[in-house]
Amino acid sequence: MASGEWRAKTGGGRVMRNPFLTGTHLGGVSQEWVDVESRLDCVKRFSAEDCRAALDLPGLQKTVRVAVERLLKQITLTNRDDVQDAAAGER
Repeated sequence: MASGEWRAKTGGGRVMRNPFLTGTHLGGVSQEWVDVESRLDCVKRFSAEDCRAALDLPGLQKTVRVAVERLLKQITLTNRDDVQDAAAGER
């Protein structure tokens, strides 16, 4: 399994991506950021893909969820503006 992925205990064992995994493995155990402050710090560096993966995680803290949703909206709007600017430049 790739770093940043974990096998869900439900849902038929499908692989889900966890952007809060630190990638550090002690004795074969994946470590992840679980406290709100650490997760909020991680969110600052998220891509849109990371945001979507975080929103799929069960038990995500409300404060973290709000921050992720806010960032995803900002990324989406920025990308939309970039596409519109590029299209206007081609005319």
